Amino acid sequence: HAKSIIITAGTFLNGLMHIGRHQYPGGRCAEPAVTHLTESITRWGIRSGRMKTGTPVRIDKRSIHFEDTEKQTGENDFHQFSYLTPHRKLDQLPCWTCYTNKAAHDILRKGIPDSPLYNGQIKSIGPRYCPSIETTLTTFPDKDQHPLFIEPEGVDTNEMYLNGFSSSMPIEIQLEALHQIPALRDAKIYRPGYAIEYDFFD
Repeated sequence: HAKSIIITAGTFLNGLMHIGRHQYPGGRCAEPAVTHLTESITRWGIRSGRMKTGTPVRIDKRSIHFEDTEKQTGENDFHQFSYLTPHRKLDQLPCWTCYTNKAAHDILRKGIPDSPLYNGQIKSIGPRYCPSIETTLTTFPDKDQHPLFIEPEGVDTNEMYLNGFSSSMPIEIQLEALHQIPALRDAKIYRPGYAIEYDFFD
């Protein structure tokens, strides 16, 4: 009986993840896709479409050579998401910067034919311009390096988010390329980068 309903489904509606030429149903790594909800809405004449997005590889902090990175400290001031609640003191965690190189680029280019973004496996549109590493290499073929940002996932985990290395290439290509980067030469990963397609409503 509600006048309106807001569905905040993220990437879960009929979610399909891509790692190389392999496809797995899911809304996020290790979490199931939501099926049938899209169809229960479109039968009332509401249109749906498909979008795509990507996510980077997640790396074990204990396998990173931080001596080969540049530390980026966070801001430690009064800003917060809401001004309606009391200020909550949170530990500010640093990030670290490193760069891709020509050796990593050569390996990644070798994997582009198996990238779902380039071999026709994915046909969806992107919600915004957030390029994968393969798109970055293709768009800027003259660049020998691109920045990567190593970001902690939280205060109580060793999982690090490698911003700038969003990819849907095969896992072995991702790992081989990462190992060409000095700071990541011994990198162990929790999970690879992947692309995901999902339903949205116009």
